This record gives sequence, structure tokens and C-alpha cells, in this order.
Amino acid sequence: MSLPQLAESWTGLALGRIDGLDQLSRSRKWNKRQAKNLLRRKFAYLQANIPTATVSCVTATAKTIVGAAAAANQPIKILEQLVSHDGATSTNAPSIVELARCTFGGAGTATSVTPSKKDPGRAETIQTTGTKNYSAEPTTITAWRTVNVPTYNGLYHYLTPDSRTLLVVGGQGYVIRVTAPATTNACATIEFEE
Repeated sequence: MSLPQLAESWTGLALGRIDGLDQLSRSRKWNKRQAKNLLRRKFAYLQANIPTATVSCVTATAKTIVGAAAAANQPIKILEQLVSHDGATSTNAPSIVELARCTFGGAGTATSVTPSKKDPGRAETIQTTGTKNYSAEPTTITAWRTVNVPTYNGLYHYLTPDSRTLLVVGGQGYVIRVTAPATTNACATIEFEE
């Protein structure tokens, strides 16, 4: 390389005009733009939850506490699930809690619950319908996870990690069902996004 070419390279380097540095600068700007777009996409979904007040569970009888039914062609992503008991007898065995998918082939009989938006300022309408306190069980329920939860002030709270997405296809749903060893009360919540 001649002395004039070397001097030109050093001048270009000082001014940041060398291809490598120029590309680095452009890639940093692109990365910042992508990060902003990712943030927008992450919070572009409508998030809501279906809370329930106290529901009475009868001894050794499976009872669906809360359900979320996705609208046709509208999948939902389960973000969080919670179930708790208010039992006063510490010697009672734990209840069996099923976190389950449900086809709602048979709708069952339940009380309707209006899902609550996490951001009430958003104008979109929630398509998912909520239910609680089933007196006749829905069908077909397929447990995704089964856990033992103490009836004596027991609590189970599951936050779905982003790396293990829990999706429910449109037209189907998700439920929390409890089988308690003794009569007790339960509360449950399903949080989702659509």
C-alpha cells in the first residue's frame, strides 16, 4: 500500500467512513429499531384475567372452579394461573387441582364472568368468555398439569414462562378443576392474552 493510500485509509477511519465501521453504525441503529418494534409487539396483545370469588367444593367431587373459552378462530395464550383454599383444618389431605384444556364439547352449567382487562384504557373488546362455579361439568377436559394443593390455606400460583408458551386454540378453552378431600372453599384466576 502506498503512502497516499495509507493516509487516505487513516483519514477514512478517523471519519468513520470505512465500510466495516459504517455497517456497524447502521447495525446498531437497526438493532435499536428492532428492539422498539419488539417492545411494541410484546404489548400489542389484549391481556385480561378471569377472577372468581369463593366457590364451594364438595367432598371428593371434581368441580370446575373457573374457565376461559376462546372465541372461534381466536387463540389465547395462558399467562398465569392461581388457585387457593381457605380450609381451617390443618390435618385435611390436600386437594387435587387440575390445570386443564377443555374442548367445551358439552358446555356444562356455570355462572358467566366478564373477563377483566389488564389495561382498561384499551378500546378493543375481549373475545374470550369467562365462567365460574360449574354445577354441571363441561366436557372434554384434558389435564395439562395436576398438583396437590393444601386445603388449609393452600395456594398454587403458576406463571407460564415465555419459553414454554401455553396456547389454547380458537373455539376451545382452559379450566381449573378441583377435587377436594373435604368440603372447603376455593378461589381461582386465569390470566390470558388474545
